[in-house]
Amino acid sequence: MEKLLALIPAFPAVIASLPATFDTHDFILLLAHSNQRAYVEALNASSGDQPFMELHGQIGKALKRDYGHLVKEVEIREKSADIFGNPSSCSVWQRV
Repeated sequence: MEKLLALIPAFPAVIASLPATFDTHDFILLLAHSNQRAYVEALNASSGDQPFMELHGQIGKALKRDYGHLVKEVEIREKSADIFGNPSSCSVWQRV
């Protein structure tokens, strides 16, 4: 969680760079691309066997918990490709 803190200041800029409606996978992809070192360090800090799932879950929770003034969750998308192209579900967000 501590390494996630280095990514959190980038959330507003990433939100502003995405379309008015986006999903968590879109957010994570742009966050990772525009903050590569912090993203890799956060992955490396994972203690579990699934660092991507762990970090991405933390990112989604932080987006919901800390950025309600910028985005609101509008639905859960049942079919969305994760950053590896695997089928998954995720939240859909809308800028407020």
